[in-house]
Amino acid sequence: MKRISFLLLVLVAVISSHAQIRFGAKAGLNISSIVGKDVEGYGSKAGFFLGGVVNIPVLEQFSIQPEALISLQGAKWEDYDGSTHLSYIHVPVLARYTTRFGLYGETGPQLGFLISAKDKEDGENDDIMEYLKKTDLSWAIGAGYNITPELSVHVRYNAGFTSFYETEKNSVFQLGLTYLFPQRRK
Repeated sequence: MKRISFLLLVLVAVISSHAQIRFGAKAGLNISSIVGKDVEGYGSKAGFFLGGVVNIPVLEQFSIQPEALISLQGAKWEDYDGSTHLSYIHVPVLARYTTRFGLYGETGPQLGFLISAKDKEDGENDDIMEYLKKTDLSWAIGAGYNITPELSVHVRYNAGFTSFYETEKNSVFQLGLTYLFPQRRK
């Protein structure tokens, strides 16, 4: 019941703000690793993310921003010539505060759905999906700058809350661009 009340409150705020919901796309670079209690031997690995974004104004400088992203992450093995490749569909829901100068901060939960998992060593690919948890919960925190009303650049860190295997968790830094489609004139 609390969730429904909160969603209704947000909906009323959006409608009463007379601001338009904006849709867009985002893409960028992931620098990911695998961390956790007693987890050793992993180094950083580069990947990318790509997806869509919806910016929902709530107040003049505050908005809610759900996203749907495909994210390629994992880690290199430090002691062997190999790596772990994890592909997720991530759905972050971020609270975003934007200053009058175009700088913004954002934070919120992110739910991930594992769609592919492979270990690569000596040219061989081993599917490891059956050994891993299929959902991943993390917390995202980031900052950015609106270059124009449509184009922005951002950095973000996604800290894994849940383990996808024993104590292993995802740790991902992101650098990316977001393009929001221009607003329609009334």
